[in-house]
Amino acid sequence: MKKLLLTLISITFITLTAQAQRVRFDISFTADKPVNLSKVYVSPLNIQGEGKTTPMRLSDGKYVGGVPVSDSGFYEVIMEINNGQWTVPVYSIDTKKISIAIDFSNNALTEKSSIYNKALSDFNIIATENARALWTKQGMTNEQLYELIESYKKNAESIITDTQVPNTIRQYIRTWAYTSAYSAFTSIPRAQDRKAKDITFDLYDIYPTPQKTLDNDMTSLFMPALNLIFEEVSVGSSLDAKLTHLFDSYKNGAIRLKVSEHILERFLTRHNYTDHYDCGLTEIKDACKKFTLPDTYIKEYEKRKAIVKGSDLPGGIRLTDINGNIVDLSQFKGKNIYIDVWASWCGPCCNEIPYLKRLEARMKDQNVVFVSISTDTDKEAWKSKMQELKVDGVQLLDEGGLFAESLNIISIPFFLVYDKEGKLHTYGAMRPSSGRLLEEFLKELK
Repeated sequence: MKKLLLTLISITFITLTAQAQRVRFDISFTADKPVNLSKVYVSPLNIQGEGKTTPMRLSDGKYVGGVPVSDSGFYEVIMEINNGQWTVPVYSIDTKKISIAIDFSNNALTEKSSIYNKALSDFNIIATENARALWTKQGMTNEQLYELIESYKKNAESIITDTQVPNTIRQYIRTWAYTSAYSAFTSIPRAQDRKAKDITFDLYDIYPTPQKTLDNDMTSLFMPALNLIFEEVSVGSSLDAKLTHLFDSYKNGAIRLKVSEHILERFLTRHNYTDHYDCGLTEIKDACKKFTLPDTYIKEYEKRKAIVKGSDLPGGIRLTDINGNIVDLSQFKGKNIYIDVWASWCGPCCNEIPYLKRLEARMKDQNVVFVSISTDTDKEAWKSKMQELKVDGVQLLDEGGLFAESLNIISIPFFLVYDKEGKLHTYGAMRPSSGRLLEEFLKELK
């Protein structure tokens, strides 16, 4: 484990150093017929971390811009053409300037200025054609579907053999083929409008299991592949079981790092803190120690103690009113507090506002204060929606999202009740549209 941690630290340092540099992209574009090319982006595909997608600008007939250097050498070029989005990967180890020529023909992007990019573009054509066939050729038989899924593998090997590309490109194409086949196979019921039980073959009748194919650096460049691994190792009931499965099955450090992040994030957002806070804290502490994971996960878990019944109002959080004044929720102690967490863009949230206004009017003589906290990141949109809805009560903005995060609120609208001492009474309270049921509940609070 110590060796793994040192390796991850070393990789992370190299990644941060690479991303501090920028490589200039110079992209020319041709098409087999007139098209409307509206936007061009380039995204570095990083083994460690996520790449920042950068918009290119048009200059002297070419699309140019500075892009963070990829730690893998792979980049994805994204083009918005005729109101559709098209992508193609390119490879270059140059860290100063990358000049490429993108062609759009037969509804696919290609870049063939090097043997590496020719191989990548050849497979991009196959992947594009297969995806199109799966969704447009309705009524495909099981035999035809089997051949389509198998063709990813066959074509990948044929391209690799014909082009004699180095191992990095071969590994990328094989991982791409596996990922594409998995995505296509899982899409069959929706694409072909048929029941999963009517499919007479399994993906692993054609391909080896993920552990035998995906345990390599290139897998980290494909989110569907990481999701596949996550789903595969998440069959255990406990956090320890999931992480043990992951670390026993995969030796690649980047895969372990990224999938363990996903596992822990899922644990943090879905754990039952109210009933199992202490045992969950023990579980995450043990996992971080056993698998040499950052203590930041423990700290993130401890932040969520605020959702355990009887916990104090979360402190140290910047809530502001419409005039930008900072408001401390503790000022409402002495009254029961009904909190509505919402946002201007949330339809169901806005639908609750009329009910909330009527409830507040009926309870104006009761010992209850109604507080609405918006998760909006656009302050003007928040102000505009409040004006449109003619809202009442205390209206606050959760700048930075720390209130919602500390209370593990992952969907809105969401409602909470605190008692007169500022202790959490109800996490996930009734909606205002519950009408008299909620009114009677609030009146019975001491």
